[in-house]
Amino acid sequence: MVGQGRIQSALSLTVECRSVGPLVSHFEYIFVAVSIVLSFTLLRLLDAVPTAFSRERGYWVHSVWVVFLLYMCAAFWWLNWFNRNLDELSFRYFLFLLVAPSLLYLTATALVSASPAAIPSWSEHFGRVRKRFFAGLLIYVSILTINSFVTLGVPLQHPIRIGQAAMLCLFAAGAAVQSRRGQAVVAGIASTFLLLTITLAILDLTPMSLD
Repeated sequence: MVGQGRIQSALSLTVECRSVGPLVSHFEYIFVAVSIVLSFTLLRLLDAVPTAFSRERGYWVHSVWVVFLLYMCAAFWWLNWFNRNLDELSFRYFLFLLVAPSLLYLTATALVSASPAAIPSWSEHFGRVRKRFFAGLLIYVSILTINSFVTLGVPLQHPIRIGQAAMLCLFAAGAAVQSRRGQAVVAGIASTFLLLTITLAILDLTPMSLD
């Protein structure tokens, strides 16, 4: 009798769980993988912080882009988390969720290398990887723009297009300009954009969403 009671309790619990539905949605399953890739990117960037910000080897332009990429990782996670309530998850959006953070990882690897402790001068390193770094950012923002329009239906007149266009121009300028003074100007604009965006987000003056 005791055994039958336990079996009936287990069966009733199973029925209740099935009636409630899955505890984790398909989007959340996929977003776990996205979070893992982003965490690898963050770890790669944070691993380079001690040497990138050192007085002996550091280069402030390079340091600005390290912080910029850290923020882009956080912004990507937060903006796409708003889409967890989508009625349908298309394969196109699934590919985007895999490709975009992977691009961030490859771009971060170009910026800080796989062995940051072995870099004697971040100024020289940035000069060598500058085009590859900005090319990664250009492709990344282009994918963001296309995905938001084609997959998410964000209109071309949405205010977010201003920021996307500004970043595309900024990254194109970074890839084209070779002089240290020109790179300083590009980094200065990027740091201003970064500070403004973070300040508005912290003060909750602009919603971090595409609604």
